[in-house]
Amino acid sequence: MLQLRLKCHAHSACSWAFALSLAACGSSGSTANTRPGGNTATAGDSSGGLTSIAGSGAAGGDSVGGTTSVGGGTPAGGASATGGASATGGVSGSSGGASNPPPVTDRAQVQLATGWKFTTSNTLTGAEAPGFDDSAWSGVTVPHTWDSVTKVTKYSNSWYRVHFSVPIGDAQKQHYVYFEGAFQVADVYVNGQHLGQHRGGYTRFIFDASAAILAGKDNVLALQVSNADCADCLPDNSPTLFKGYGGIYRKAWLLTTNAAHVATTDFASSGVYLTPSQVSAASAQLSEKILLSNDANADQMFHVESVVTDAQGKAALTTQGDVAVKAKATVSTTLSGAISKPALWSPDAPSLYGVRVTVSVGGAVVDVVDEHVGFRSYQLSSTDFMLNGVSTRLRGVCKHQETEYHASAVTDAELTADWDNLQDLGVNYVRLVHYPHAQLEYDLADQRGIMVWAENGHTNGGPPTPNGDNITKEMVYQNWNHPSILFWSVGNEASGVAATEEYAGVAHATDPSRPIVYASDGQAPTGLDFTFQNTYAGWYGGTLYDFLSAGDHYVSETGAGMEIATHTADAFSMTKTPNSYEPEEYGELVNEVRFDDLIRKPSHVPAFSGWSFREVSDGKYKGLINTKGLVTFAGYKKNAYYHLQSLLRKTPVVHLVGSEYFLRAADSSKHGAVKAYSNAAQLSLKVNGVLVSKLSNDQYTHPNGTPIHDVFYWPDALVPGKNVLSADDGAGHTDTATVYYLGAGTTLPADTGATVSNLTSSVGPAYFIAAPIREQVPFYVDFDSTGDNTFDTLPAAVVGASWVATKRQSDAAKRTNLAFDLNAAADVFILFSKQATGPAWIAAAGFSDTGTTGQWRDNDLKLVPTALYKRSFAAGAHVALTSSAIDYVVLVK
Repeated sequence: MLQLRLKCHAHSACSWAFALSLAACGSSGSTANTRPGGNTATAGDSSGGLTSIAGSGAAGGDSVGGTTSVGGGTPAGGASATGGASATGGVSGSSGGASNPPPVTDRAQVQLATGWKFTTSNTLTGAEAPGFDDSAWSGVTVPHTWDSVTKVTKYSNSWYRVHFSVPIGDAQKQHYVYFEGAFQVADVYVNGQHLGQHRGGYTRFIFDASAAILAGKDNVLALQVSNADCADCLPDNSPTLFKGYGGIYRKAWLLTTNAAHVATTDFASSGVYLTPSQVSAASAQLSEKILLSNDANADQMFHVESVVTDAQGKAALTTQGDVAVKAKATVSTTLSGAISKPALWSPDAPSLYGVRVTVSVGGAVVDVVDEHVGFRSYQLSSTDFMLNGVSTRLRGVCKHQETEYHASAVTDAELTADWDNLQDLGVNYVRLVHYPHAQLEYDLADQRGIMVWAENGHTNGGPPTPNGDNITKEMVYQNWNHPSILFWSVGNEASGVAATEEYAGVAHATDPSRPIVYASDGQAPTGLDFTFQNTYAGWYGGTLYDFLSAGDHYVSETGAGMEIATHTADAFSMTKTPNSYEPEEYGELVNEVRFDDLIRKPSHVPAFSGWSFREVSDGKYKGLINTKGLVTFAGYKKNAYYHLQSLLRKTPVVHLVGSEYFLRAADSSKHGAVKAYSNAAQLSLKVNGVLVSKLSNDQYTHPNGTPIHDVFYWPDALVPGKNVLSADDGAGHTDTATVYYLGAGTTLPADTGATVSNLTSSVGPAYFIAAPIREQVPFYVDFDSTGDNTFDTLPAAVVGASWVATKRQSDAAKRTNLAFDLNAAADVFILFSKQATGPAWIAAAGFSDTGTTGQWRDNDLKLVPTALYKRSFAAGAHVALTSSAIDYVVLVK
């Protein structure tokens, strides 16, 4: 295949064709002897020959060698860790399609999750010693970070220690300690022996612990971890565009293999590199480069068999061969063949094939590694993206790994929930910023047919470094086999242009087949295939409509802040102040223009990822949160999420905008407007059961005349008081919401039938909201960025309760005393930010502690603990409450 590599920038007219399904690792037809964990040594001849049962194919260039890596596969018992951690699956290898359970081999992996002891320090040394007294340290589980989303503390000498055992019968086996991620410099010791150091916070690493482990005895694994600035890491914290949470924040494993095994020492890969080529609906070639290690003291003959199976478990290709491997050597060999009529991988049909590599010595199976592969071809130009010969423009979002609750130490369940929502959103493309992500994320992308941009972490201002080269190689080799990965990115907004160009060259040389890209906010590095643009017209300058005429072909970031507790009555207000006043309505306008232009109209942008999927902690709004996410930091879906979903999905979407803005004043036209997002041809709105009107999906425009699809707008729909809204597409798809409307005044008309009446407030108005409280949304009525408090998960006792809405009570100037009458028997709760002692005024009113604790967000968007007090009242009771300057809300159920 002839490849043309073009330097393309956002305004250039060029294209890049990719006719392989995955990156070309390959190897020459001969078998190369290599040093374990090192670079390629002198070449040697293969013995026994190679045979291909289902055909033959060419292989690419040699790429054996590097730093540290780990083999994949399926566990089969073996070592155990303190706390009873169990093996759960392949460390690096992962299966695709249907396959039978592998034969039992010596390959085993045990997750080292529990039993860890931990301490922070900048000075502690000597904790690697097996007898070191760690009794005063904290007990933790791994994944773990010592930081939180609200505070990152740099420590240079923090320590982790865990005890583990290896059966006496495994004394002659190989043992490795493997880490999916530790931020960001880790020195690893077993029984006091220094196995090595890994520099880089987002790539995987492994060390051979065989010589240090004592079979049948207690063993101590110790790590010294630093999240201090690291000049040769990616990133080096100049500047800090995202937080470097310190710790062993991804999984840790103990891996055991036979002395004869698929190599575990090649850049933390599975040791199996799969390279399809000449992919079409009729056939595809597959080259399988396999690294084989012989850690025995004698030369051995390996028999290698690979079976490729489709989704039904049917063998599509079987290849095999014999390879002679000298003692203490690692060699590479290549099997190749053709797949007839492959099921092509795409967003509509993410077909994966399982690849099982089995190694036998002397007729006995000694190792098995499972991988997966997908077959597809693609081409990117300035006007289109073609996948398997079909125009498939890339439409997606950017995504960080962190969550509000666990920072970088995210759980598998959290990551899976994110990808569930990405699939629900309807995107076909995700830019995984700004560093290599957990393997699980790439696996989920493979399985769900979502194409991916993978990034090396470079945001630096300095020159290139050898370790930066190594991190870039680690990213590529570790994630080689993922069909979802389209692009290798060598940085984001990095003023160190020479480093960007260096890393682009490294990525090109490592994988000549995938395009090399970069996300720019003004830099113009050379040697890349495509330079994408981070553009924020209408947020950091210009107008939101400038996006329509920018001429950028490749957009890596764009968006606007959207704080769900900050709102304006005027849906078309252009008032905003980045980082301090970010009403959700303005962000919706920005996204409406971008989404409609990119999806519903002929577009000059073949590749687009909006910023961002989830909010992230990066020091912007109120010094804590980047609010541009389509979902909040906690995962609550904002209104803009539904507009993008309506444009992307073929399934019906109906969503009333702004239920979080539960108490509204009149807009500048003295009206109460209602907006909805829907891909229906027509949508009807009812208010309190009365039809307002039916609108068509082509009537909405911005004030400057810009038409936007999938938006419905009723400019004068609300009535003073309670409004029960219902939107209906006439085909059985509806959405409902309850909002209150003040009109031009500051008080609400009497709500007959409500549980609460005669509500009075000593400072400013208070409002009884006769609708159930909801998780993750605001409960104060400030809506001007001074009362951004929101609920988190609700205590079970108050689910379904209504509430008394006031301005933020922790502001002493807004603190108020409340009084009201109950028209029915009710439980009244006071949920408040937990104090050292219960507030006296709550106890004086006869309320008792329920013992229920929880958390919610304060005005600074920080999660703080809560307490819940309760008192039951009879119908007709009068409730009177004084107060103190703390955050609280009165709930009535």
